[in-house]
Parts: sequence; C-alpha cells; structure tokens
Amino acid sequence: LGCVGDERADLIVPGCAVYSAIQAVWPCARLRVADRGLREGILRELMEETRR
Repeated sequence: LGCVGDERADLIVPGCAVYSAIQAVWPCARLRVADRGLREGILRELMEETRR
C-alpha cells in the first residue's frame, strides 16, 4: 500500500486480525481511524492547555 511504509507493511495482516476480533465482540457500522499517533495527541492537548 502506498500509504504504509515498507517498515510497517508486515503489520497489516495482524492489524486486520485484531480489527476482525474487535468487530466480532463490538460490531459497528462505522469506524474512525486516527491519522496521527499517541504522541501527536498528547502534544496537541498540551498545546491547547497552554492557550487557555
């Protein structure tokens, strides 16, 4: 896939297995995917706190 780097391509199949297991327990019609990582989320929260 063009959006997944070569270093992460081996995570596609295990990630699909995890997603499939989660869908089996908690089915949902829609899925929201984060396009940033945990560090970016923490940084964004810290930046928003400083603005207040």
